[in-house]
Amino acid sequence: MWKFTFLLLLGRCLCLYRDSERILKINGDNYEDYVESESKPVVLHAYSPQCQECKDVAKQFMAMAEELKEIIKFACLQIDKEKSLAYELGIKKPNTFYIVRNRQLQQFTGPITSKHIVSLVMNQVLANLEAVDDVGFYYFFKNVVQLTDANFEENIMKDNSPWMVLFYSPKLQESKQMIPIWYDAAQNMKDKVKFGSVDCLKNAALANEYDVAGYPTGILLINEAAYYLHYNVHLTSDFIIEWITNKMKEYEEEASVNELTSQYRYEKCLEKPMCIITFVPHIQECKALCRYELLKTLMTVYEKYNDYNWGWLWCEAGSQGDLERSLEVDSFNIPTVVAINYKKKKYTNLRRSYTDSDINEFLQDILLMKVPSFDIKKHIRIYETELWDGKDAKENRNTLDFFDVDVKVKEEL
Repeated sequence: MWKFTFLLLLGRCLCLYRDSERILKINGDNYEDYVESESKPVVLHAYSPQCQECKDVAKQFMAMAEELKEIIKFACLQIDKEKSLAYELGIKKPNTFYIVRNRQLQQFTGPITSKHIVSLVMNQVLANLEAVDDVGFYYFFKNVVQLTDANFEENIMKDNSPWMVLFYSPKLQESKQMIPIWYDAAQNMKDKVKFGSVDCLKNAALANEYDVAGYPTGILLINEAAYYLHYNVHLTSDFIIEWITNKMKEYEEEASVNELTSQYRYEKCLEKPMCIITFVPHIQECKALCRYELLKTLMTVYEKYNDYNWGWLWCEAGSQGDLERSLEVDSFNIPTVVAINYKKKKYTNLRRSYTDSDINEFLQDILLMKVPSFDIKKHIRIYETELWDGKDAKENRNTLDFFDVDVKVKEEL
């Protein structure tokens, strides 16, 4: 019985691609007919059943063969079985990948693992396909939502998910070069971001609405925020993935309540339709537990107005002197809230007590334009400060104890 099981397992190992209909099994007899005479590019995996790395990538290789069956041929060659053909082709080791085009065999370079096989195929094959115009962009972008003037609002404006949208022109070589890059990025980030594409030749109104000056241009849309990624020859899918990840972190930071610690944070807050700044007492006057309660009240209000895309900051009294003076924040009236509309160069102060209901009424009055406003200075200096560590203030002994100092008393004559 054990011999039968062993032979069964051995049989499965000896042909990694036995059950695949999309992978051409190459040997000395059919190589010329199946590969050299093929008009489409052929991706060839040279393998050995004893090679563990070959087993690791075979499943991914078969998945790619199914995915791209309409435009590329996939083949495999068992080099320890077809030694003569492997020698003729110059294949020396297993788990190497080649692209065969116009009777030329070109080896892929770089690491070969299941993680890299998609990038290898897309970047080294699709980017050089002369048949892009024949097959069409829509085939390559089939895993990307095709956005138009008609469905853009329905897909994006009514969806709270982040979208990465490529505005392209199918006639430009730069847009063609973005095909594998966009495809790979969409595959790797599909659980975090939705990807879309806009053919700007057919949907010029969208391009004009988003001020797209050149093609291709990627725009990350998160609610009302838009981050632009302009094309350059050094763009890679890894770069796009990292760029999207960083922009999403930046948005999350801007969209939440943050401590005012830098000029950058202040200016980013001013870019919003309204910037809400809360001033809390110094940590020596209102300890950690007290401050947490004040910030809890602020968060309660923030949650009510989260959909307004406002900026929210808080700072400790005395840490931003120029800001307090410019906004006429009374040190005897802290905690308090100030709302800034920098587009109109106006601000207004909370004239009520610091409670969630009073702050809510204050913000409602602003929306209804029922509160007085004042002109704000064009430039306010923001000091770099350290983030609060969440703890009480450290004891700082500023006075001298006479008995701690060795003082010699001068006797009077």
